[in-house]
Parts: sequence; C-alpha cells; structure tokens
Amino acid sequence: MGFEALARWRHPQRGLLTPQAFIPAAEESGLIEAIDLAVLAEACDAVARWQRQPGGEHLRIASNVSARTLSAANLVEQIEPILRRSGIRAQQVYLEITETTLVAETHSTSTTIGRLRQLGVQLAIDDFGSGYSSLLYLKRFPVGLLEIDRSFVADLGRDPEDEAIARAILSLAVALGVEVVAEVIETDTQHAWLRNLHRAYGQGYLLGKPLPIAAVEQQLKATIQSGMTPV
Repeated sequence: MGFEALARWRHPQRGLLTPQAFIPAAEESGLIEAIDLAVLAEACDAVARWQRQPGGEHLRIASNVSARTLSAANLVEQIEPILRRSGIRAQQVYLEITETTLVAETHSTSTTIGRLRQLGVQLAIDDFGSGYSSLLYLKRFPVGLLEIDRSFVADLGRDPEDEAIARAILSLAVALGVEVVAEVIETDTQHAWLRNLHRAYGQGYLLGKPLPIAAVEQQLKATIQSGMTPV
C-alpha cells in the first residue's frame, strides 16, 4: 500500500548508522529540520515516480517530522514546493509525529497542523499507546493514521490482553474514520491475526525490510513486469 521513509547515515568510519545514533545530535544542533525536509523530498520524488507506473497509482509515503520541525512557522511554505515538484498528491503524504510532540504542542504547532490539513497532507501518530495516549488528540487534531505501538503487537495471536487493546484501538479508529497500522509484524502468527481483522494494515520485517530507494524501485519494476499488482 505504501512506504515509510527512514533516514540512515552512511558514516565513513562507522558504517551505516540508524537514527538513534545521530537524531539526538541533529535535534540539539538544529540540523533536524533540514534532515526532515531532505528525507521527505527524496521520498516524495521516489514515490511519485512509482505512482506513474501501472498499478502504482495508490502508493503513499509516510515520513517522520520532529517537534522542532512541526513548530516551524514556515513549514507549509517549505513542503508545498516539495509536493509541487514531485507531482505527488498531498493526500498520499503522511507526516509521522509522536504523541510527545502533541503533548508539547504550542500555538505555532497547532496553527501549522491546521494549515497542513488545509494543504491536504495527512498526520500519523507514531507508537500510539506507548505513553501519552489521549482521546483528546484525536478530537483536536486532524489525524489520518494511528500506528499501534510495538508493545501491543509483539504477542498478537498469543496474548488476549494485547489482542483486546489492539481491537479497541482499531474499533475507535474505524468509528472516527482513522486508518490503523500495526508496527513490527515479524511472525506468521502476528500476520494471521492481523489479517483476520480485515481493517488494519501491517508493517514490519515479515512484510518488507528497510531497503535503499534503488532496491525498492527494482522490486517494483519486477513486480509490475510479472503482471502482479504491487502491495
């Protein structure tokens, strides 16, 4: 159905570094805004290309933004040209934010969120249920997607309590017209349980591991050439 853009730093001495190794320093130094926007631009350009392939029209992209980036007064003015240049529809772009970002919400953040919604960009709450969950967020902000935290996904198909929580989140989301993604799907048991719900998406190593853009593009071309619809 779509992709999530993940940042990596190819360090000359330390090799490929995950965000945990450099995002805190990027936030402290103020470089996080530039990183967020660069990742978003690269991802939008790639997915827009794939959308132009037969069977790829529905593909969408989710990209993380930090609280600092979201509070920038000119964020919408920076995102608009990214969308326009790539040709991707705003409704197929999801900005992932954490619940902590909403807790630290300021007037400027609230204003920016409203303007993003007017632009058509969707908001996704990452790691939902991990700490500051509040139904008030779902009422106050135009949330389009909830990602169920991994702590409630790990034992799906084995733990009745996790299953009950996942069902409750899904029922709430469906009632509000919000989509749901279960994170970290890594086993056939998790996948089978999720498929039985019919209304939730899954994301995790079982379904697809993180890959460079070029590798994803090769896989999509091979899928299209085989006559199958990419999912």
